[in-house]
Amino acid sequence: MRATPSVIGLAIRLAREEENLTQQAFADRAKVSRKWLSEVENGKSTVELGKVILVLSELGYDLDLKRRTQTQVPK
Repeated sequence: MRATPSVIGLAIRLAREEENLTQQAFADRAKVSRKWLSEVENGKSTVELGKVILVLSELGYDLDLKRRTQTQVPK
């Protein structure tokens, strides 16, 4: 799957929901604002992330998301 801001946002939302966390609870845990998390989950491209994905794509790279096993997930 090709990584886009929307794909990354969806992966974040699904992982958060899998842990039964609200946006606010996860934002607090991740030390980000709920608004920022909402924007990311909705695929809003930041200048930096959007440019990184474009540069990688132009270099012939795909950015794939792979969920770590439970023992690899930091607490």
